[in-house]
Amino acid sequence: MLGAFVGLRIAEAAGLRFDDVDFDGAMVYPQRQWPDKPLETKASYNPLPIPAELVDMLETSAARSGTNLVCDELCKPVSPWVIGWNLRGIKDEIPGLPEGAASRTSAITTPPCCSARAPTSRRFRPEFATEAP
Repeated sequence: MLGAFVGLRIAEAAGLRFDDVDFDGAMVYPQRQWPDKPLETKASYNPLPIPAELVDMLETSAARSGTNLVCDELCKPVSPWVIGWNLRGIKDEIPGLPEGAASRTSAITTPPCCSARAPTSRRFRPEFATEAP
């Protein structure tokens, strides 16, 4: 859901950690991409707003897992390849999913150890993202 609601690339979503999220301010601050590489562009470091529903899901997940935001059912970090592979496997089951949603420019992920599953997709970062300091 990080790609659907926030606009992160798959590698950016896979690299997120819980300390990259401001739960009170409903913002995500990307700092790295998978496995621990610098982000691709300066704009990738821009803080991005996240909806309240996703904040609630992430807070619930934070209480149950380690440091990485995107994890498998055992709360182990998940690679972009695994995220993309799983997305391609379910994309036809998601109504309204935009063309190309399973590409490497979008990520649909479920927060770790979380039972909520309502993925949608958004291919690009929101235009209202703030500029990096």
